[in-house]
Amino acid sequence: MSWDVVHDSRAVFRACLSAQCRPGDTVGPVPRAGLATDPTLDTVAAVLVSLLDDHLTLAAPFGGAVGSVAEAIRAVTGAGCASVGDADFVLVTPGGLAVASRARRGTAHEPELGATLIACHGPGRTNVELSGPGLAEPAHTTLPLAADELWALSVANSSPPAGVDVFLVGPSGVTAIPRSTTIVEERR
Repeated sequence: MSWDVVHDSRAVFRACLSAQCRPGDTVGPVPRAGLATDPTLDTVAAVLVSLLDDHLTLAAPFGGAVGSVAEAIRAVTGAGCASVGDADFVLVTPGGLAVASRARRGTAHEPELGATLIACHGPGRTNVELSGPGLAEPAHTTLPLAADELWALSVANSSPPAGVDVFLVGPSGVTAIPRSTTIVEERR
């Protein structure tokens, strides 16, 4: 499989936009970038390659394969390296979304300065109710997040309109949780 810079980037970008318009829904599948042997991490790489350019920064606070893929993504896109608190985008390992509490959140006057977190599906599963823009009525779904990750995301998005946007990436595609989405954990 080889990555087509024009067509594959466009397909991934459109999937991300569609997911942002339908919080909690999974859009995909999306093409893989060919930068990682792990299919989910390679799909994450495709999302980042499609969204980054040389005017943006990427943090990858976890080492190992994720760190290697982050370096490859930076090489392809020209994106700079930054700490979690300063980065435009943060590459998150499975189960590592608790890093959201350290990510840049923007301000009430410039919410667009909040970071975007691109996270591999984690081992956790939490039943949630989502509400906000893009949802005609509250949606009930299960997100691939553990309770501590959900808490960190809630803290990061507790002062609207400031906060972080999240793309959860897995084998089925991309799921978006925009900063404007309210998440309430459901006990079933």
